[in-house]
Amino acid sequence: MADGPVRTVLFADQPTVLVARKDLPVENLQQFIDYARKTQVIMQYGSAGAGSTGHVDCALLNAAMGVNIAHVPYRGGGPAMQDLIAGRIDYFCTLSGTVASQIEGKLVKPIANLSRERSSMLPALATAQEQGLKDFDASTWFGFFVPQNTPAAVIQKLHDATVEAMDTPSVQE
Repeated sequence: MADGPVRTVLFADQPTVLVARKDLPVENLQQFIDYARKTQVIMQYGSAGAGSTGHVDCALLNAAMGVNIAHVPYRGGGPAMQDLIAGRIDYFCTLSGTVASQIEGKLVKPIANLSRERSSMLPALATAQEQGLKDFDASTWFGFFVPQNTPAAVIQKLHDATVEAMDTPSVQE
């Protein structure tokens, strides 16, 4: 870790999506909120681990809904998703890219995009704000952190390598 100020460059911002077990008796965010408020003592949500972005995003959502729901931390998002699909937990907050195939396969129920804008990956999924949860935004961003006095040539090299990688067919796919 560098001493002193650092320079941050945003690389990517990916929407967080609230998904529920497929048999949860709700179809939208308002129904989810009503259901959670009535059944919070028996509900559980999973995450990729304590302090993970999914944990923080769901905790923020719970606070915005005014509920206290049990957190089940897993050792990664894969085991949490497996338990959501199996119906052992009620909901999960995860990245849109991570959950798109499970939504498409109808293995989980999409409730809301928790970011301010709709996802190009899941354009039909309304945001939490569109569904009435005003001023709510939960997304995961990725960035590069370099010491404030990093030479411009080094930053340019990092930029060029990133653009080159992003332009490869496998990354585009």
